[in-house]
Amino acid sequence: MILVPDDRRPFTQEEFTREWRRQLGPLPEAKSLFFEYLVGPGGNRALRLDLSHPDRRVLSEAARELARRLRAIDGVVDVSDGTDTGKRQLRVSPTPEARALGLDEAAIGRQLRHAWYGAEVRRLLRDGEEVKILVRLPAAERASLAALADFPLHTADGGQVPLSRVADVAWGRAYAAIQRENGRRVLRVAASIDKARANSRQVRAALESKVLPALTARYPDLEWAFAGGRRDRQKTFDYIFRGLAWVALAMFALFAVLFRSYAQAAVVMATIPFSVAAAVAGHVLMGRDLSSVSLYGMIALGGLVVNGALVLTLRLNALRERRASEALLHAALSRFRPILLTALTTSVGLAPLLFETSVQALFLVPMAIALTFGTLASALVVLILIPALHAVLDDLRRLAGLSGAASPAPPTDSG
Repeated sequence: MILVPDDRRPFTQEEFTREWRRQLGPLPEAKSLFFEYLVGPGGNRALRLDLSHPDRRVLSEAARELARRLRAIDGVVDVSDGTDTGKRQLRVSPTPEARALGLDEAAIGRQLRHAWYGAEVRRLLRDGEEVKILVRLPAAERASLAALADFPLHTADGGQVPLSRVADVAWGRAYAAIQRENGRRVLRVAASIDKARANSRQVRAALESKVLPALTARYPDLEWAFAGGRRDRQKTFDYIFRGLAWVALAMFALFAVLFRSYAQAAVVMATIPFSVAAAVAGHVLMGRDLSSVSLYGMIALGGLVVNGALVLTLRLNALRERRASEALLHAALSRFRPILLTALTTSVGLAPLLFETSVQALFLVPMAIALTFGTLASALVVLILIPALHAVLDDLRRLAGLSGAASPAPPTDSG
């Protein structure tokens, strides 16, 4: 279902979903039922967990218990234990006598498939298309259970034996779907979260700290993992954070080469964590949750905010012939206008996006918040904190008796 735009309806997607769930109520015999909404087409459950265990019976029991515990959490709705069974089917299990005759599950299944579905004997071309010719039992024999019980199976020594003599045939039900991860059978327990009553991060934290440890303690060898979008996002974040570590190291190395000083490179890099903290504070002030788009904005922010500290440090090094306090003051004053204007123009340019309400632009708002608040904070950090850190650095050099040898000689800034 696709709703009309927000400005043409008096309710939100969440309110509509909640009312739909309430009015529909429980549906007897329903295999799976969940209500979810997204900005755009598609949908999926907010919470999905994959359970695996060598014993299928233990796996089913653990999945049902996890589903019961999820239903007990306020705000967790539309819970499915993943053990839904499919249509009725006949289960054929070989007896010890069958195995002695060389008839295992594969041999019996292959002969039954050929008899009921058909064995391919030839392929022909008809009007340019390939046609398969299958041979199987007549329809009347395939519709009779008695014919199935008396169906002659061919043994390894060339003899024949009726199916009822070498196999147990019984009615049963199979799983509607069989899922495997890394070669192991898994059951997927899924649920939706009513955002008016529960927070998805808090629910996951409760599962990881209380519910799942208790479940693994009760069922040894039980393994679990978050599935779906959360698992994919975690893999993406792990890859991003590993890459960021190398990028930060490369930036530090470049600054150290430019300034010929590890200490000044560290001072310039100190701008980044303060700006990221401001970006997080901006999400709190705007009432927005942190998301993957927020992270992308913070990554872009890291490359922006070091520019001000870079030009300030270059100007400071160009004034090293003056007294330390005078050089710091002059460097900050001479770079005050460009640093402040850069931060203001960036923030003003992003301001319209902060208050955008259209559905098409909503996913960009977290990135705009990170860039706007982080850039504004970086101006204050560069103009106040960075000179203070340079002053502390100069004091430490004087105490260590390195004032004469500590003045780096990088390329000068002529501004």
